[in-house]
Amino acid sequence: MINPNYFEDSKQLVERLNKFQEDTNQLIEVVKAHRNSLQILIDGINQLEEETAYKKEHKELALKLSEFKQTYHTFKTSFFEHIKTIMKEEKQQRLLD
Repeated sequence: MINPNYFEDSKQLVERLNKFQEDTNQLIEVVKAHRNSLQILIDGINQLEEETAYKKEHKELALKLSEFKQTYHTFKTSFFEHIKTIMKEEKQQRLLD
């Protein structure tokens, strides 16, 4: 990613990658907290409101994770396409030199 023609694009991709890393860490913490709240469902105590809220949160979290996965997959595809383009260009340049 040293080629000056791709520097700005590469820089933006690295920034997006760092943002994905932060988002991933946040999602991990949210999932851990959600998992810890699972006790509400399995404690045998009838807590209808809390159980309903937990199930709603679970559905929202599942949707959020699905959206994140799709966004990350799209980013990953563009990231590797960018790298592939750079590598092809560098290889062509070496062959010409």
